Amino acid sequence: MPANAPDPERELLVNTAARRLILLAHGSPNPQHGEAMTQISQRVAANLPPGWQTTVAYLQHQQPVLPTVLSANGDTKVPTLVLPVLISNGEHNQDDVPAVTAGRPLTPVPALTPDLLLNSVLEAVRAAADHAIDPNFQTIVLATGGSAAQDIAQHFDALRARVEDELRSRSQARLHVSLICRPADLGALVRGTQNALVVPLLVAPGVLAGRFRAAAGELNVPVSEPIGQTAAFARALAQRALATDAAT
Repeated sequence: MPANAPDPERELLVNTAARRLILLAHGSPNPQHGEAMTQISQRVAANLPPGWQTTVAYLQHQQPVLPTVLSANGDTKVPTLVLPVLISNGEHNQDDVPAVTAGRPLTPVPALTPDLLLNSVLEAVRAAADHAIDPNFQTIVLATGGSAAQDIAQHFDALRARVEDELRSRSQARLHVSLICRPADLGALVRGTQNALVVPLLVAPGVLAGRFRAAAGELNVPVSEPIGQTAAFARALAQRALATDAAT
């Protein structure tokens, strides 16, 4: 065989290892959302084996949408996985994701569940504490969007309890963790407390994150970055994709 001729066995190994992972995000009118999703995609890619390609598609507000991403690369020999980058199992995950993925040559990856978000929340709290004058927070408020498809508080209750237990064990303080779904609910939780922190249970900056930040600013309460901006969140996405791939 000539020195520069294709090696069938080597090509087979390369093709077998290749995977395409599409991160399917909600999308937002806020351009920062797209910038943040690009960063998340890069962090996820850094946690995947060589041969994996990672890109982003959106459900709404932004481009490209999933059909565009799929049609942009006609190599159907590369297995494609689609992972919804959604914090909760709301109507987008229950209705919109199946609607855009049904009948397509791809493998759906289950979205992250609250039990897989603990390290992301803890990392966001640690980062906020590093920049706080008093890092010994007494109140942590987990802020997320509501959902018509479920009782959102119940959905996140186990995560709230785990965050509270973990932070209490580390600080030996009487710390309390609460959950809100509306910026207007923040005042009732933080008024009268000496030291509070708002942690957005959101993937990236966007309209809702801006509203929570504005409400916290009026109360002079610091806000961490959305948990989707943490390295732990990207690792969780990569692990979810790898586990799904190994099971198929």
